[in-house]
Amino acid sequence: MRRRENPPIDIVDDAVDAIRETPIPVGPPQALRSRLVAAGNDLDAATLSHITYERRMIVRRTTQASVAAIVLLIALGWASGFLFQQNRNTLLADVVKRIQTAKSATWTTVLYEQAWNRDGSKTWLERTTWRSYYKNPGKLRTERPDEHGQVERVQIDDAVAGKHVELEMKTRRARTIDRTPLSAVEQKSLSDPLTQLRQRLDGDSTSLGKKRVGGREAVGFRVLQVKSSPDSSADLWVDAESGQLLYVLLPGAHKFDPETDPLRNNPPGEAVRGAVLGSIMRDIRFDVNLDDSLFSVEPPKPFSNEVKTKHEPTEKDVIEWFGILAQAHGNVFPPQIQESIEKINEFLQKKKRNRTPAENKLVDQQILADQRLVYPYPISRFVSRLAHGDWHYAGSGVSLGDRSKAIFWYKPSRSKTWRVVYGDLSVKDLAAENLPK
Repeated sequence: MRRRENPPIDIVDDAVDAIRETPIPVGPPQALRSRLVAAGNDLDAATLSHITYERRMIVRRTTQASVAAIVLLIALGWASGFLFQQNRNTLLADVVKRIQTAKSATWTTVLYEQAWNRDGSKTWLERTTWRSYYKNPGKLRTERPDEHGQVERVQIDDAVAGKHVELEMKTRRARTIDRTPLSAVEQKSLSDPLTQLRQRLDGDSTSLGKKRVGGREAVGFRVLQVKSSPDSSADLWVDAESGQLLYVLLPGAHKFDPETDPLRNNPPGEAVRGAVLGSIMRDIRFDVNLDDSLFSVEPPKPFSNEVKTKHEPTEKDVIEWFGILAQAHGNVFPPQIQESIEKINEFLQKKKRNRTPAENKLVDQQILADQRLVYPYPISRFVSRLAHGDWHYAGSGVSLGDRSKAIFWYKPSRSKTWRVVYGDLSVKDLAAENLPK
């Protein structure tokens, strides 16, 4: 009988030799690979008694290492082809679970803004960095460093207790804002960065592939909460080996990517206005041991302390804010009872030292309102609680200090008379028939 040139046994031996010389491909995690190798080394020919006679003959001639290599080849191919995609999904699920269940966390935030100079002829990418510490429920400490890396500003917020403290470290000044503590229902709508991230992670996810991040191989995922809104996305990059969350880009790179944004290489200038483009959360650690002293809302000594409250505005607040509005408009009462967005933006284009005290108060109120620490327009909120037709504004163009002109009047609940505010901010009670025409 003529011998075949390539009998099955030679083919298997060649395959085994090739397997020995070929590195194991990247695929299943190291722990799974180790278990597969161990299982192969423990395998003997008797385990394979169900195979055909010809294959049984091959097994007898093949060393135990060769059998292990064959089993390993089959296992790796099966695991890489079918399990690795599932492993990626598990990787994302594990990261999301850690984010959702974390009792504490620390991270660094890099905020990216598009900045313009005064005449709009130059624009560039402005970066701001700060360090954050979070402790459940609703405690957040934020530290902002100066150009030398020294902490110059600290904000501490205890949303559940209704306390907010701002510390200026160089001037040793503090500001405390008291507001109504959150109910159990309201605690579900906290606005700290970690809670906001958690709220984005219930959407559809897609794979972003792999890339190197800080010398490590990372796997990327994009979660899109609202399909029609790129702003609702979050890109999560996870260490492929350890499963550690490396960084989060908000929104995703399909909306803003600091690595490719055309403004990234433009030289900076003196910014007078800006628009937020996105942010990165990095250096993230979950369930770290954070001392309660980090979240103390008692200003340290010997800091001075200005106390503000978030409360339903009173008549006293209304009179004060009419004065601020008039001062910000050159001592003339404006056309409406709340500041226009255009005017606020105009004030924001000025540096703080170049604004008037009234302009700084309006800007400061808006910034605090954006953080939901105070109500944005006290006068508007005051009149919103009055019955329709029980208030009237007539101050447009009236000079601040003019006692002959009424600028505002309203009828308090269950009152028979009206309260009338004049251009000099004095107040009188008048019957309905005596109101200004």
